[in-house]
Amino acid sequence: MIIFGPAWAMCAEPEPKMTVRVSQDKIYEGQSVVYQLIVENVENPPMPDIQATDDYDAASMGQQSLDSQQVTIINGVMQQVVHRGRDFRYRITPKHAGEM
Repeated sequence: MIIFGPAWAMCAEPEPKMTVRVSQDKIYEGQSVVYQLIVENVENPPMPDIQATDDYDAASMGQQSLDSQQVTIINGVMQQVVHRGRDFRYRITPKHAGEM
């Protein structure tokens, strides 16, 4: 077998990625939105520290692992795909009307 280039290039880890989503972009006074942070390609990321401010209250709604692993063996050749990630959710409740 001949390998061209460094062996680590064939199994390089994907870059860490963070995605932020909100459940809705407009709400009425007294309503809340779900603020979701999805961290991918990081093993065991720490929980983000999102605290209340003068403008809003923040409460954790929990977290969920997005880890998965897939192993395929075809003609004796094993291929493994591993995905690491975590989904953090918070309830954000504004304290007054306006833009945030």
